[in-house]
Amino acid sequence: MKVGRNQPCPCGSGKKYKKCCLADDEAGKSNVEHVDFGRQRLRDTENSVVTKLLDFAEERFGEDALMEAMSEFFLWPEEEPENELLEMMMDAFASWFVFAWDAIEFAEEQGLAEDGDPEEADDLEFPEKSLGMLLLEEQPGRVNEFEKKFIREAVEQPYSFFQVIDAEPGKCLHLWDLLLNRKVTVAEQQASTQDIKSAILFTKVITLEGTSVMLGCFSSICPARYQGKLVDFRHGLEEERGRLEPADIREFDFELRETFVDIYLYEVENPFPQMQNTDGEPLVPAKLIYELACTPAQAFKALKTLAKGEDEDDLLTDAVYDDFGQLEKVSFSWLKKGNQKHLSWENTILGTIRIDGKSLTAEVNSENRAKKLGGEIKKRLKDRAIYKNTVFTSAEKMMEEAQGAEPAQASGMNREELMQNPGIREKIEEMARDHWEKWLDTSLPALDDMTPRQAAEDPVGRDKLEGLLLSFEASAHRERGKDDLSGEFAPDIKKLRKELGMEDG
Repeated sequence: MKVGRNQPCPCGSGKKYKKCCLADDEAGKSNVEHVDFGRQRLRDTENSVVTKLLDFAEERFGEDALMEAMSEFFLWPEEEPENELLEMMMDAFASWFVFAWDAIEFAEEQGLAEDGDPEEADDLEFPEKSLGMLLLEEQPGRVNEFEKKFIREAVEQPYSFFQVIDAEPGKCLHLWDLLLNRKVTVAEQQASTQDIKSAILFTKVITLEGTSVMLGCFSSICPARYQGKLVDFRHGLEEERGRLEPADIREFDFELRETFVDIYLYEVENPFPQMQNTDGEPLVPAKLIYELACTPAQAFKALKTLAKGEDEDDLLTDAVYDDFGQLEKVSFSWLKKGNQKHLSWENTILGTIRIDGKSLTAEVNSENRAKKLGGEIKKRLKDRAIYKNTVFTSAEKMMEEAQGAEPAQASGMNREELMQNPGIREKIEEMARDHWEKWLDTSLPALDDMTPRQAAEDPVGRDKLEGLLLSFEASAHRERGKDDLSGEFAPDIKKLRKELGMEDG
């Protein structure tokens, strides 16, 4: 009901509405209208810019660029992704393709680079040679001034993992960037529900003229339990580089997409525990098998740089040569520098490559590594390596599903009857208080075996503790009303924060 300016203020102050809350109400309405306008303008600009860049990509590079980028986006799959996955990821792919994919590298590999392209590309404002920045360099008149700002912001901001701190339904999401350790509020209508609280989104966030929105958000969410691993990743980078900037995170575009796919394909869809390799990937031994259409020496020359930091002579120490002194057999490790879990490691062995006459095999211990190494082999040897098969070996037996087990039909009724008894309810409340008091001084695996009190005093532990409390709060909200017992055992987050000295979050 509309309140007249001279009517009593509905807040109950006794003053007239115009002398009390009118100004605040109009300011709030103005702010909502500003946010709505800003969000819509950014969404309209996104549609316009992405369409122009897709057209530009086809004109500049042809359809091959789109197919090459799609293969890279999906981590070089041996088979074309299923239609359902393509549909789910199409918006995310289109955004990644025009704002993050390295177009100049593709042009140079395909012989499509114009004279002077590499030098001109080095003068771009950002290190990425994306389609967006290439268009601004070659055809700036194709976009207006606001679209130029949009492109620069979209290129500068990296994909990152954002945890949902809170949601205002139909209005916005309050996010915590787990990699850049910043908080941002994005204007969002469809996804802004309380049910998404504590979940982790893989997306870009761009900000123009005071309004922030998500751009190219991947359609699946990551459960809150992966927050600790992402905090560890950030902490490892911070120890190496200090305070992180967007450019630091952009360097890890492939690794971050790989992490997202790892969670989506294995951990989210598979409720059973997984053995993991040193990168935290599910342990799935795999052997890639190829037939070589070149000599062993040619194959070795093309692949030897996969052993990062190793000298050629060392790689050939145990090689086998034929009677004519030609290389016949050699095996060496696929290496990368450092390790995100074990910071003291100088390098990590990702797999083993074996060349034996006309046979090439590569062994790794995760499906993601198999995809990445397959992409490297294809990129380096092209049609000189004929793919035959990939053999996967189960690292552990899947737990068998129980057959024929019927749920206890009376359990729900028993709970209701129990909770109607004041004495029993009081006892349950007492048990819950005792549990959470002890919890404060209990070593928890999620906090690297620190207690919550210890974690609150540790920079990395405190971040993980924030995520844990957030997941408790979200879980309590989702379970509220479903089960009286769950409600009684839910923690008092405000009280826990006070005990831990984290009232300000």
